[in-house]
Amino acid sequence: MDKIMIYLISFSIYSLLILIAGKGGLKKTETIEDFFIGGKSMKLMPSIFTFTATWFSVASMVGFTGSVYYSGYEVSVVGWFFGAGLLVLIVDPLRKYDLITIPEYFHKRYGSKGLQAFGGLTVIFCYIMYIIIQITGFGIVVSKLLDINYTMSILMVFLFIVYTTYGGFFSVVKTDTLNIIITILGVMITAILVISRFDSISQMNVMASEMDFGDLKNIFEFNTPIGIIATTSIAWGLGLAVNPQYLTRISSTNSSVTAKKMISYSVLILAGMYFLLALTGIGGRVLAPEIYNNVPVDEIYSYLINNTIYSKLSGMILIGIAAAAISTINSQLLILSSGFMMDIVPFFYKKPIRQDRVLNLSRVVIVVAATVSLALSFTPPSSLLTYGSIIWSIYSITFFIPIYGGSIWKKANRYGVTASIVAGMVVMFYLLQKQGFFNTSYHIHPVIPSFFAALVFFILFTFIGEMYED
Repeated sequence: MDKIMIYLISFSIYSLLILIAGKGGLKKTETIEDFFIGGKSMKLMPSIFTFTATWFSVASMVGFTGSVYYSGYEVSVVGWFFGAGLLVLIVDPLRKYDLITIPEYFHKRYGSKGLQAFGGLTVIFCYIMYIIIQITGFGIVVSKLLDINYTMSILMVFLFIVYTTYGGFFSVVKTDTLNIIITILGVMITAILVISRFDSISQMNVMASEMDFGDLKNIFEFNTPIGIIATTSIAWGLGLAVNPQYLTRISSTNSSVTAKKMISYSVLILAGMYFLLALTGIGGRVLAPEIYNNVPVDEIYSYLINNTIYSKLSGMILIGIAAAAISTINSQLLILSSGFMMDIVPFFYKKPIRQDRVLNLSRVVIVVAATVSLALSFTPPSSLLTYGSIIWSIYSITFFIPIYGGSIWKKANRYGVTASIVAGMVVMFYLLQKQGFFNTSYHIHPVIPSFFAALVFFILFTFIGEMYED
């Protein structure tokens, strides 16, 4: 049986499983709270599955592995786990506000519906732009493996994400459970196929570290300046710590204890998955040195599984990549929809809207947002990880200080929050346009000076606002 036939059979089986897993959510959904956060009823195991599946995106699977291949062991991922540690700290302060959407925090904590609407707009923009990463990663891999053009590949993922999101949070959780199991198996199979080519992991590391061609350096050295690595890591961490796709998982659990356990156990699973991807990248570097500078960083993974380590199990790896993309996109689409219907619409349309109408309109928003992201994906970004760090930086500037600062500092007010967001965004966009958007020419990630500017203005204008109110 040839490669494409194996891939097609695997993909067909996956499609059937997704159809079965996603159909139950629609029947369980009765209220707005059900649709967006599962009625705040999630127990530990489904919470771990959906948290892990939402985190582990195709950017992780494809972008991280390619980065390790080119640069050696990648340490910027540490920032993601730093952000997860911060998530544990915010569980209790966040849950006491009984939120359906995260921008709702701006209204309940600071009494500002305008800031809530702005938060909704931020969610919509960031997720439309970030979904491009997932669609692009899926499209790159599937087009290579199924030998079809990129356009056809991204049209395939469009149908999956709309279907799995249409039933709301319950459908997302059910498909996330399936997706993360498939993704974990795909990552494990890939790592095993690579490692089995060597006598030991130690031998693989020694061989990789002895390779010296072009500017490809020792795997234990940094191919990128330490300032870029450290500040990019911080940018990812700050963004992850306030990313609504994770904060929403906190709100969806049945208790604070469940939420904290969800984060802790999920991080352990994810650490194991990144470790296996790192080994895949290092091993691939030894097994396929000929592709250095000939294959883009985001295509390394698909090249390895389709050529260097191809086996009859490669079909399982393919659907693992599909599962990683879909399980992140459907979560982001659902939150994006909530941002529009729950945070923006009430700001402009003061009359109450029936629940059934909100649910129907939310599904329309999902389809529209997915279509917009699909259209933008026809011109993909050059580096998924670099692009992603810039998008996550927007959350760092707009959400981190208001949420964490507001939970620590009782005096914090809407004046400080507004000034903080404006100052941070002005500095960040000035730096981005100066160096070129989504570029890596910086020595310090733009989020760092932007974050400090936001912090200073947050403190200063909180005091000014306090005097103004007095």
